[in-house]
Amino acid sequence: MKSSMRVVLTGATGLLGRTIARTLFERGHELVVLSRHPESAPAALGLPCEAFAWNAESGAEPPLAALSGVDA
Repeated sequence: MKSSMRVVLTGATGLLGRTIARTLFERGHELVVLSRHPESAPAALGLPCEAFAWNAESGAEPPLAALSGVDA
């Protein structure tokens, strides 16, 4: 079994999302964030992460690049 995973998060900069993101990062997982504001998401989290633009309310699919190689 793989010890670390590449994990995609939505809502990462929200109240619960920040706690989940920090916990995943502290456990050694790589974070990929889907955000309406991808340019500011890493700073808002205070964690290294790859951020992609996506607005769930638009009805558009998440960007395929964000889902490439993810485990969860």
